[in-house]
Amino acid sequence: MKHNAIRHYSMPLLVLGASLIASAVHAGLGEHRYGCQVITAHDQQGYISVRANSLEEGKAMANRTTDVPTRAQTRDAVKEVVQCVELPNGRFTDSDFQKWVDEVLER
Repeated sequence: MKHNAIRHYSMPLLVLGASLIASAVHAGLGEHRYGCQVITAHDQQGYISVRANSLEEGKAMANRTTDVPTRAQTRDAVKEVVQCVELPNGRFTDSDFQKWVDEVLER
């Protein structure tokens, strides 16, 4: 009897748990992808890609990032967001930075 009760309640709980996880993941992913040019705490240029519902939200997410790859091949926290562009077609106004991003993303 006890085994049937566990089986009876475990399936709805499993479904509920999976739907809550899916909702949490969807809420954190946003509808758009943005690539952001940033300046790090040690004044290095860096790049980060984020998923957000708007450009403003993407900039805010990038600004809170603490582990960004830099052009100096280090990782650092963001100090300032220079520019974010919608991916995959957005281009950075700094053509030298855009070239570096293109090279990094090809690897």
